[in-house]
Amino acid sequence: MMTLYDGVYQFPPAACAFREDRKIELDETASSFVPLEGDRHEWREKVVRALFTECVKPLFRRAEPHIKTLLSYFMGKNVAVRINSLYRSMMREAEEPAVKQRVREDYLYLKQAAGDVFGAQQNPFQHSLNLDDSFTRNIQPENLLYVL
Repeated sequence: MMTLYDGVYQFPPAACAFREDRKIELDETASSFVPLEGDRHEWREKVVRALFTECVKPLFRRAEPHIKTLLSYFMGKNVAVRINSLYRSMMREAEEPAVKQRVREDYLYLKQAAGDVFGAQQNPFQHSLNLDDSFTRNIQPENLLYVL
């Protein structure tokens, strides 16, 4: 949503439920679409920081007492695999050059952002986001200043 539509859905954790078919169901009445406001680079950092520090990290922290450390490591790697897959699909499906550019910039941001954005000392995706160089080719130099 963030990359393709310049907006995100906001919802409380209670709005999510696991179905019997192992898919997540979202109570749409408890969610709202929040469009991009202001500077996109600042907004993107705020969105990513909230996702990882308020959702992903607490979820992993809650699961840790019940799983081995090695399993926690693989759960983190699975997040990176899903990010790679998601951005590869978005790039394939994006038709407009501006959307393709946002896909590249957001992917590179996730790979190069500071660890504190993810609630960690180091970026957990720095080495595990590994789409080939053609994916990030054609990033405009002025946008790299925001990503590095």
